[in-house]
Amino acid sequence: MRTPSCSTRHVRPESWRRVDDYWNEMFGEGSTRRTADDAVVVEHGESLREYAGVYCVLRHQTVWVSAPPHLLRTVTEWHPSVETVMDAQWWYDRLNGWSVLGPSVHSFLDRSDLPMAAAGEAVAQAAGPDHLQQLRDRVTEAEWAESGFAGDENPKAWVVMGEDDRALAISNLTPFSGVPADVGVLTDPAVRGSGFATVAAATAARHAVKHHGIARWRALTTNAASRRLAAKLGFEDDCVQLAVRPSSH
Repeated sequence: MRTPSCSTRHVRPESWRRVDDYWNEMFGEGSTRRTADDAVVVEHGESLREYAGVYCVLRHQTVWVSAPPHLLRTVTEWHPSVETVMDAQWWYDRLNGWSVLGPSVHSFLDRSDLPMAAAGEAVAQAAGPDHLQQLRDRVTEAEWAESGFAGDENPKAWVVMGEDDRALAISNLTPFSGVPADVGVLTDPAVRGSGFATVAAATAARHAVKHHGIARWRALTTNAASRRLAAKLGFEDDCVQLAVRPSSH
């Protein structure tokens, strides 16, 4: 699997430098300036000291793998590569009984001139626990986990309501680089494809860019609908990421 690329780049250079700084903080200063001779880097990431699993990123055709100290030599000897590092089965074969999360594409946006509405007169408003529970009962466990609502930190959330006071789509912002700028979205399966997710997601992304200068979008490579929505809103792909962790975590 190759790093995603965009034929047209609209994200500002200073915003890409901010993304570089994020990965540098995670993997060590200078990580984003590796040369072609350092196509595969296996080390213990500086900000992943407490993480019990293996964390992988494929970015600009460079593989970064952070492994805990007791696995560092073993993972190095497995020789993860551009071709294998984002292959979930490759990791399952080597870390039997562990869970694989991903691969997911990370994309970024730094402009706020997004569509205010895209589904008739639908608008997004502040969301509450009741709105979230409505959609929680209608989606799969995998969709719930990918949305970002499964965590403990949801400082901002918006909902698009139907005429019957039914939550149609809901979006949130969870932390990215210390600020609420990571966009997540859930949509009622009965109304998918109607534009409600666009309204909710655009509201969250616009807020993140306005107040924090950047928004991030993460989507599983297999989630075509989420990938299409990110592209529609103008998010530009940066990297592919995968995590492997003990099933008890």
